[in-house]
Amino acid sequence: MLRLWPRPLSVGLFPGCCWLQSRRGVQEITRSPADFDAEGSLAVLEDMLVECAAKHVKGTRIDIVVSDSLGITVALPWHAALNSMAERQAFSAACFEQAGMDAGNDWVVRGEYRHYGGMGMAYALPRVWMVGLLAMLQNQGLTLGSVLPLSGLAYWRHAAPRGTGNLIVLQEALRNTVLIFDGDRFSGLDVEPDAGSAERAGKRLMSRIQSRANTIATVGYWTPNAAAQAPEFLRSAFPDARLLALPPNKWNAYE
Repeated sequence: MLRLWPRPLSVGLFPGCCWLQSRRGVQEITRSPADFDAEGSLAVLEDMLVECAAKHVKGTRIDIVVSDSLGITVALPWHAALNSMAERQAFSAACFEQAGMDAGNDWVVRGEYRHYGGMGMAYALPRVWMVGLLAMLQNQGLTLGSVLPLSGLAYWRHAAPRGTGNLIVLQEALRNTVLIFDGDRFSGLDVEPDAGSAERAGKRLMSRIQSRANTIATVGYWTPNAAAQAPEFLRSAFPDARLLALPPNKWNAYE
């Protein structure tokens, strides 16, 4: 008898837009929560898992990408002397502190380097949230494969030809995040909260990026819901760049 392996699940949790899909890329379940915070995101996830429980076998792997608003992120300068995960975590915590963010015992911290000699990224999620997530998945009979803030997943999965300056712009409700790359080599990030006007917030962010980045050939922009066209603040900041609308499932684990 042929044994069928569990089909992995991919989940996205964002303000106003949450989804659960299978490896085949079909969004089986979506939700549009009006209120979104750490506790609310777990409630939405549980609701989606209960709905799909009959379709997936026990032990199914689940990979989750969450809004950057649920965690904190910071760029990591290269440090060749970090030889263990504990050392990387301690260095990451120090970089968070230097950036004015507390990543103490209330946070689960992870810091990694994608390329030897290159800049890395640290990200942290609330410990209480992680404990709640793991308990929920255990009750559902699911296995956590990975959970990453959006910026962390974009850092790991972005690909571009070497020698080309490019940006990834992640547009979420109430915030914009930009990751700066030289090819696929990460060189920095910046965040701008949207405190009322998305266009003005975007212009402030682009002003800072223009002072930091070299010639930009490509700008990829992403929203949880597909964007019809690039926002004006991107078109005016980089009129000669190629602007690419990235599909909502761009950062899903199995795309």
